[in-house]
Amino acid sequence: PAATLMVYPRLALAGAMIEYEVVAVIDRKTKDWEVAYYPEFWGGKELAYPHVPKEHAKFARTQTAGQLVLISGCQALDHNTVRVETMDFKEQAIICLEKIRIGIEETGGSWETVAKTNVFLKNLNQLSEYRKIEKEYFKAHAITLVNRPPASTTFIVSELPRPEFLVEIEAFGLASATDEQWPLKFNSEIDNRSDSVQIGRLVYFSGMNCEGSLQQQITGSLDKLRKACKKSGLSLNNIIKTNLMLTDTAHYPSMRRLETEYFQEHASNLVKNPPASTYMEVKAIENNQTLFQIDAIGVF
Repeated sequence: PAATLMVYPRLALAGAMIEYEVVAVIDRKTKDWEVAYYPEFWGGKELAYPHVPKEHAKFARTQTAGQLVLISGCQALDHNTVRVETMDFKEQAIICLEKIRIGIEETGGSWETVAKTNVFLKNLNQLSEYRKIEKEYFKAHAITLVNRPPASTTFIVSELPRPEFLVEIEAFGLASATDEQWPLKFNSEIDNRSDSVQIGRLVYFSGMNCEGSLQQQITGSLDKLRKACKKSGLSLNNIIKTNLMLTDTAHYPSMRRLETEYFQEHASNLVKNPPASTYMEVKAIENNQTLFQIDAIGVF
């Protein structure tokens, strides 16, 4: 399958060393939801067993389920030499963006049909630089995205799969923007991102965070998500997946309590039927004062 690996300081449970989340289909052969595999190659070898040893990385460059496209985390590895040929941050970022272009185009889509990116950085100080590089790239290669960029969430991680990697990007989008059953709609822009993008019946939301005390940040971020839901035509009750991030796992019980209290007031369906959820501790979020961030997926 498509896959992304990242390393966080801590997970929700003390002693937990690995966390695994998946996106799946009920049946790979269901009409209009057929799964297609686009292999990744390193040094001419397909990244699947038995082409590479069991302990070697194995993942697809891209998978599609119907029109939905899932692109594995892209890094600055040269696939011919299987080495990182540059330690310049801008050059690495452009290589990642180009790999996403290749991944989406091989399915029939383009950067204009990318709905959501997740950007993984090891250095918070490079976040603003990355957004400038991304905008320059869109101006040169996907001009429509300058004013309506994909939804996007940034994760500041401890490490990436190789120490040479400075940035990694994964993406979700559409193989075609002309299928009437899979509408593509970009909602209002926030900080070089759309706050949400609809693809088909799914809506991908950008990471939401705000300032203040821990309680103010958690409640305020959920407020932002609820308002973004309303702008997209959804209710908060329609959220089916969340990614929750804290800079200190010691706050995990408080975060879950505040989340439940918020759902009790604003999305009662999610109290008895909570969304699928992944938690991770991150090194930082938007700045050194930000303690919490949430992003989400909703459904019509």
